[in-house]
Amino acid sequence: MLLHLLQTFAAHPDLATGQAPAGLLHPFEEAQLAGLRVVKRRREWLLGRWTAKHLVRLYLAQREGQPPPALAAIVIAPDPDGAPYAARALADELARLPLSLSISHSGDRAFCALDDRPGVTIGADIERIEPREPGLVAQFFAPAEQAIVAGAPAGERDGLITAIWSAKEAVLKALRLGLRVDTRQLSCLPMREVAAEGWLRLTVAAEGLPLSTPVRLRGRWRMEDGFVQTLAWAEAHDAVAPDG
Repeated sequence: MLLHLLQTFAAHPDLATGQAPAGLLHPFEEAQLAGLRVVKRRREWLLGRWTAKHLVRLYLAQREGQPPPALAAIVIAPDPDGAPYAARALADELARLPLSLSISHSGDRAFCALDDRPGVTIGADIERIEPREPGLVAQFFAPAEQAIVAGAPAGERDGLITAIWSAKEAVLKALRLGLRVDTRQLSCLPMREVAAEGWLRLTVAAEGLPLSTPVRLRGRWRMEDGFVQTLAWAEAHDAVAPDG
């Protein structure tokens, strides 16, 4: 099952102030929030948890066909590499849910996606469309990406550059690598072909990335209200592909 959700600070008045809404956090998460001193970081972190927990509740309701647990009974915790995972809080332990989860922030928005197919890791990213530093394309984009940007009409370049950068972020999250690698070893080309449900196809190719096992890389992207959203999957070869 693939699900995704976009939320803003308008979802709850406390989120914009960096305060946790009542009933949102588990004690484990309250301790994490207490360690965040910068208001901007607290706001982003809380909006991300708010979005992820509502998405996981939706997933559990659809999967189990019964009322989902309270938000505080769902824990969003970090793996050692920093990637988030979802768990149920059971007595004194966390029971990890069998799904892949990704969270992204930009401006006043958080975007979260999950996928429960075995052998699949998902990456999600959201970026505001805005002018980028002139050297970004030359320094971080692969030759094929540089070519597609150079060939685009001037009025479309900011959106295209943002889409490519967002796609790189999503793919590297799916690969559990982050921005610790040379991004020029990854080529993400936004296509205009519709994949499914308003999402457009994203062609992904990786050369020289430090992958422990071979995987298929897939992606989708879309522009909405001045932002780019991207989804990416790293799939074992026997995994079921997403629709489209």
